[in-house]
Amino acid sequence: MNPKHLNNKPKRQLQQQLFLVLLVIVGIYACNPTVDDEPVYPPATKILRFEQFPDTLIEGDTLLIRCIVEDSLDTNLRFNWALSDERKLPVNGRIDSSVIRWHVGEFKFFQNKPDSVKYASTHGGVFVNKNDILNKFSEVFSGFSIYIKRK
Repeated sequence: MNPKHLNNKPKRQLQQQLFLVLLVIVGIYACNPTVDDEPVYPPATKILRFEQFPDTLIEGDTLLIRCIVEDSLDTNLRFNWALSDERKLPVNGRIDSSVIRWHVGEFKFFQNKPDSVKYASTHGGVFVNKNDILNKFSEVFSGFSIYIKRK
């Protein structure tokens, strides 16, 4: 027997085993897409704050809400208000602008609460999108509270 032939056999097996391990690792990464594969788009805008008039309501009042954004002159921005639809009232004929009116109505905010409770609150929010044919932007969301005073 040739001793050189015996010495080459373990090296060859080791190379084959390393190749198989490398092949399995590459196969695992190739078959499992990662989150990084999805494109990340810049935000549509930055929401700076909300203004509400009046700041505290009584049941039956109408609230004017204004969303102040960083680039407020951009006409491609669309606002999707997360408020009950039947209570949204358009401003200048639109409900997808940065300003909206919301009618409190006759909610039962104080139902099952003792008379000592003078204020209640509910929550709303706005999703801001940018309609741009050439570029894509990610949607931005921010929430706010609405305070109601007992009659």
